[in-house]
Amino acid sequence: MSAAAEAQGFVVTGSVRRVSGADTMALRNRWVLFHSFTTLEGGTPLDSARSDRRGRYTFRVAERDSLAAYFVSVEHQGIGYFAEPVPPDAGAFDTLPTLFVYDTSSTSPPIELAERHVLVRQAEPDGSRRVVDLFVLANRGSETRIAGSDSAPVWSAQLPREALEFEIGLTDLNEEAILRLGDTLAVFSAIQPGERQLLSGYLLPRGARELVVPIDQPINRLAVLLEEGAATVESGDLAATGLVDLGGTPVRRFEAQDLQAGAAVTIQFPRSFAPTTAVLWFVVPLIALGFMVVFYRWRQRQPAPERAADDDPASLAAEIAALDAAHANAQTVAYRKRRAELKSRLQRALDSTD
Repeated sequence: MSAAAEAQGFVVTGSVRRVSGADTMALRNRWVLFHSFTTLEGGTPLDSARSDRRGRYTFRVAERDSLAAYFVSVEHQGIGYFAEPVPPDAGAFDTLPTLFVYDTSSTSPPIELAERHVLVRQAEPDGSRRVVDLFVLANRGSETRIAGSDSAPVWSAQLPREALEFEIGLTDLNEEAILRLGDTLAVFSAIQPGERQLLSGYLLPRGARELVVPIDQPINRLAVLLEEGAATVESGDLAATGLVDLGGTPVRRFEAQDLQAGAAVTIQFPRSFAPTTAVLWFVVPLIALGFMVVFYRWRQRQPAPERAADDDPASLAAEIAALDAAHANAQTVAYRKRRAELKSRLQRALDSTD
């Protein structure tokens, strides 16, 4: 885009609709906020407007900042919904995809476990092992699920009893509303219709000879990945499906479809004679980036379109990890905004591979 075009500014239009069952209706007379975000200044509300009787809104920006990301948001029943960012190559007039909002419910629909991917890494020098556990949660209904109370999470899952140093990695949900309560992973975050990813990780202590993967609910698809050649999977449900590349390292993959609660899945490890040393644990996103990218590549159904280097999933994921490491002790507003922007770009880059 030329400097002259930037100086002329741009106009953004769109609409907001409320989903009601199988139908939608215009969200009328609702405040829609228009935001900009830059790495230096963080997020800034630029303007607000009431949606009209057709749920439409219009924003005019006098001058485009080529370094800023622009997006709109609206709140419905206490939940914030965000439209896709304005494309960086948008012209003087751009119409954003319709932003859908949903009523909330603390009782339905049920949250399904659409997919689960368990990656067990090679043993560390001290004999401990890192595990990355990716859950894909599915809300198949037309309402946003919210927690009924502080003791009633939206969704939960049992964790292995041996899990140490549990961490939350990249996720589409509110990290602050995801807790480990004993041996339970409890999600109190609102879950909108569609699929949401939750990446977690933990450590198996030195000397652990097996990992029993708790299957406390039906799973549409379970995949187990083993980096260690001598490790084995004991399950009558999982079948070996070959090798996949994980950041340049081949790992064996096992898969099962439509597992029922109570299914037995056990991973056996060879005996380790490593000397006793201090257990080392690094931030989950730093060890899970390759797995995150590989997971999405599994779901490819056609060759990925060409994209700019800045929109390469691995590069974006690495930038997120570096940002997390740099702000481990000070999570500022600018940090959160920058992370949200990078996550949005990563999601779009990964979606374009489907």
